[in-house]
Parts: sequence; C-alpha cells; structure tokens
Amino acid sequence: MIVYLIHILAVIFIFGVLIISHELGHFWTARKCGVRVELFTFGFGPKLFGFKRGDTLYQVALIPFGGAVKLAGEDGYGKEEPKGDEYFAKPAGQRALILIMGSIHNLVLGFLVFALVFMLGIQTVNYRQPLVGEIQPGSPAQSVGIKSGDLVTRVSGKKVTDWLTLSGEIKRYPGQEIKLEVLRGKEVLNFNVIPKTETIKTAQGQKTVGLIGIVPAVSREKCWVIPAFGRAGKETVRVAGLIFYYLGKLFTRELSTRELAGPVGIAQMTGQFVKAGWSGFLYFLALLSVNLAIVNLFPFPMLDGGHVAGVLIEGIRKRKPSRRFLEISQTVGFGLIILLALFVTYNDILRIFSKRP
Repeated sequence: MIVYLIHILAVIFIFGVLIISHELGHFWTARKCGVRVELFTFGFGPKLFGFKRGDTLYQVALIPFGGAVKLAGEDGYGKEEPKGDEYFAKPAGQRALILIMGSIHNLVLGFLVFALVFMLGIQTVNYRQPLVGEIQPGSPAQSVGIKSGDLVTRVSGKKVTDWLTLSGEIKRYPGQEIKLEVLRGKEVLNFNVIPKTETIKTAQGQKTVGLIGIVPAVSREKCWVIPAFGRAGKETVRVAGLIFYYLGKLFTRELSTRELAGPVGIAQMTGQFVKAGWSGFLYFLALLSVNLAIVNLFPFPMLDGGHVAGVLIEGIRKRKPSRRFLEISQTVGFGLIILLALFVTYNDILRIFSKRP
C-alpha cells in the first residue's frame, strides 16, 4: 500500500514540476512584457483552493495533469480594440516570446536536472563495448560457461567492437550453432552456443531472432560540477535528437504508433524509475522535460508551436488573423489533441493488459 502511495506521489510530483515550470515560463515572460495575467492554474477540473494576489488568481484544480496561464484579452480578441496590458495589444515579437518561453523553461529544467543526475551519479549501460553484464539463469550463455565480465571479440569469425554489433550478429542465427571468441582477463576462450529462437514484434510484423541470454554491462558514472554540466548539455542535445529520430521512424513505419505512451503509460514508467533510486527518477524527470519542450514547439494547433506559427504568419502578412480563423483552428486543434489523448491512453491500457514492455 505504501509503495503504491509513493508511486502516486511520484507521478504527481513529476507532472507538477513539468507543468509548473512550463507555465511559469509563460507567466514571467508575459509579466515582463507588460501583459496582465488573470489566472495561473495547476491541474484542471473542479477548483480545490486558490488565492488572488494583485491581478492574478492562483489556483490548484482536482486533476493534476495539466495547467494554464490565462492572459488578459485572450478571449476577447476581435470584439474590441485591445487595451495596453492585454496580450493582443503587444507586438508579434513579444507574443511569440511569451509562447516559446514555456518550452525554454522545460528545456533549461531538463538540462539542470541532467547536471544534478551526473553529479549524484547514475548507472549507465555500456553499449560502447561488447562486454557481458548479467547472465540470465538457464540461458544458452550460462549453459556453455560464459560469465559476467567476459568481452566478446568475435561471433562466428566476425569481429565485434560494440554491443549493438554483437547483439545484431547473435540475432541472425536463431537455433543455429555459433562460435563466440571471448577475452576473459588475458585469456582467449571459445564457446560454441546455440541461440534460442524468439519471436519479437516490429513495425513490419513479427520477426524470428536468436538470443543467448546476456545483457550489456552497467557502470555507475559520477562527475564533478563543471564536467556534469558539460555532460548535461550533451545529454540534452542527444535526447532532443532522439525525438526527431523516432518521429522519423514513425513516419516511415519502422516504429509502430502503439509505442506511443500517454499519462497512464508515463505513470507506469514512473513507478519503474522510482525503484531505480533518486538518480533514475530524476533522469526520467529530465527526459520528460526535454520531450515536453520539443514536442510543444511543433507547429500544430493547440500547441505553443502552432500559436507561434500563427504569430510568424501574422508578422509576414502584417495583418492579425480574424477571430473566426482563430476559433476554427483552436476547435480543430482541441479535437486533434483529444483524439491523440484517447489513442495514447488506449495504447497504455493495451500495454498494461497484454503486459507488453
């Protein structure tokens, strides 16, 4: 019971940090640009509690998976001339800055949390070397005497220099005997092993591969302050790049849309990262923060990127969009967001009940 409570609190903490950081980016920038902020809310649904300070009502709502900043004049666009402290009274450049600062905040948050993770120390998987970590009990590798710490140098005569090459070579021989050349200390050993046949799912369907029951080695890395910030910068760039990489895989159908996760899936993953300790949990927080920053800038309706695209078009045309156009684009965008939310939630439920990883 206590474990489940910790997981629930962890989920609320992650969503809370991500959402509040994002909305603070909009909030502070709007204030700096002279825009009156009418509402700052965490969560959606029925209001739990709140208070008013200055022109702004701060409140917490029941469902902690969303948030919003309501700027003066947003709802009244096109009805009358905007006042000086209203959003649409500001030039296009300032409005674009207000829109993108939510994502900038998430990007900076991700970078800082990554730096903290590297200072605390984090377990990393060694894909750079074909170095054996754990051996699965009863596996073909264990049965022939392969041990943790062995460095595999060749598979059936082919030289391997990293884990992905090793894994790919073994998968090519389901049910067929292969010869592994292994370096154990200074001693060179040879093992004949028959990979067991497994069927895995891919975007193109099912595929038969060979597995021998080994996983890559894991090591704990810890950095001082300055190197930690350097590593954090590289990790932020790497994670941002992976988003576009996997999107490309989705568009080319090399990756199934069933791999997309929503709030339920994120909650499930949060529980797994909580078990990994503080470093793993914080790494997951940073990972989600960078993902939210990048995805939210995509030029789709209802996302900040969609609004930024509208502001840029306005700047080029030298004319503000009509109220009717804004209403239609927001309605379409809201519908698409709801459909996506339903789709990823459906994926989450399927993943849970089918026990897919």
